Amino acid sequence: EFGGVIVHARSGPVRERWMQALEQLARHHGLVTPLRKIPSSISDENLLGGLDIETTIISGKPVFRPGLLSHCHRNLVILPMAERLEAGTVARIAAALDHGSIQVERDGHGERIACAMGVIALDESIEEDEVVNPKLMERCAFYLDLDSLAWRDLPDTKLDAEFLDLDPVGIKERVEQITLRDEQYAALIGIAAQLGIESLRAVQFTVRTARHLAAIDFDWQQDEPSQEHLERAVTLVLLPRATQIPDMADETQAEDEPTPEQNEEANSEETQSPNHETDVLEDQVLEAAQAAIPRELLDRLTQLALVRQKNHSAGKAGASQFSSQRGRPMGSKPGMPSG
Repeated sequence: EFGGVIVHARSGPVRERWMQALEQLARHHGLVTPLRKIPSSISDENLLGGLDIETTIISGKPVFRPGLLSHCHRNLVILPMAERLEAGTVARIAAALDHGSIQVERDGHGERIACAMGVIALDESIEEDEVVNPKLMERCAFYLDLDSLAWRDLPDTKLDAEFLDLDPVGIKERVEQITLRDEQYAALIGIAAQLGIESLRAVQFTVRTARHLAAIDFDWQQDEPSQEHLERAVTLVLLPRATQIPDMADETQAEDEPTPEQNEEANSEETQSPNHETDVLEDQVLEAAQAAIPRELLDRLTQLALVRQKNHSAGKAGASQFSSQRGRPMGSKPGMPSG
């Protein structure tokens, strides 16, 4: 449902603490631990599988050796140095996230492998031009920046086990009962547009997040998310994806004060307009979501938005390059070769 999470964090105690909490949570819910890792330089043979040469020679018939993806079904997978993943590897993982399976055609063997999984992509980039492949970012609902946290800022370790007592089956049943109103859908779409987000998948992730937040809020008994749930969903999903951060305060100050006649006309139009409630909800949710983020983190999100405007490619890793050894050969010319 959520694809996974992009974790911007270099190796250190903060990331180690987060990974330990994740392993504990995964183990509690019956997932295989330790979680498997897919190296950034993995070959297609190791990822998808290939012919087992030794067994084939012994048995006298082709024997296919399953790849790493075949062992990742219904589990979480860690992608170290995700910013360096090759484009081909990203394409295979993206297909698995989209369909929950992948078609393998290698060495005369054809098979559809089930690999419904979630990914934990560790973004260890330092330079601005080192970015995680956009195709992978598109398919991961959440983005966490652990580099902005110091060890002294971490909460008590008791909070690491906060979600261990949740009943996954009960929560799933509760989520199915929760739906958003049309005004809430429209507000989320409007917020995405204000943040410069064109992806419909991002809005879908936000809707699912709001529904799950309402489901695990045991003090909330309604069949639709509250405004607070929408605000938290926008903070978790949409704001980290923003390519522009609107300054709500500056926009408010920039507006000219209307005359009494304009106020009367506006009030009558707002009363008649069905979109007024959506516009108000949209502004309230976006403003509250921005206010809930620490100023330092909001500044970093603004910087990331500027970087995303400049970088629409996958970065250095896996970039297509022209080869001087390929292409149509040039005809020979008389005379001494120049060089």
